[in-house]
Amino acid sequence: MQGFLLTKLFCMAAILCVAKLLTSASPANIVKRSDDTHPLEAIVAQQARTIQELQAKMSAMEMKINQQVVGEQANMSAMEIKISTLSQHVAFTAYFSYNPDSLHVGTNTPFKFDKVVVNIGQAYDPNTGIFTAPAGGLYSFFFNIEHDNHHGSIYVALEAAGKAICFASVNGPDYSHYDEGTCGATTHLVKGQTVQVRRDDGDFYIHRNRFTSFSGVLVSADV
Repeated sequence: MQGFLLTKLFCMAAILCVAKLLTSASPANIVKRSDDTHPLEAIVAQQARTIQELQAKMSAMEMKINQQVVGEQANMSAMEIKISTLSQHVAFTAYFSYNPDSLHVGTNTPFKFDKVVVNIGQAYDPNTGIFTAPAGGLYSFFFNIEHDNHHGSIYVALEAAGKAICFASVNGPDYSHYDEGTCGATTHLVKGQTVQVRRDDGDFYIHRNRFTSFSGVLVSADV
């Protein structure tokens, strides 16, 4: 950027010097010939043409410099955006607040993990249970569920961009006391795509406490 400005100043100084030399010609030094009817007018006209040519060249050079400056500014802005994206941190962990009553999770609705431990980037919404990718990139997610030991088995899915990418199941009271199931997956998301935990099949009840949790982290942002 400084190089462009120095070049511009140098060119303008050179043009002013040439114009000064051209205008320094004195009419007293002009020898009138028989065929020179208007020698002064001819010199002035020539000087005017020369100045116009120099001004045109200077304008063209200014335009070229301005275009180069705009191009460099655009490159710098693009680089700043890339740096900002690559340095972006996104991570969250949330779980259910304790309640002795079993939680009815609904038919096909997101689990609303309401107790947020960390939410860097504010991409997880505890009011909806939905994570929305703030940037395109590679993400890792993990959830754990605990059975309430009173109802039947339940199957739970991790859904990313509208598709289930992993599953976990917990068995009813006939199998184990407070059975637990876990699921973890890594996937690529485009900015704006969502991730949620939802019931996939089986019963509708789970244990509502900190043992039922949902976490996610941005591993690597797209360049």
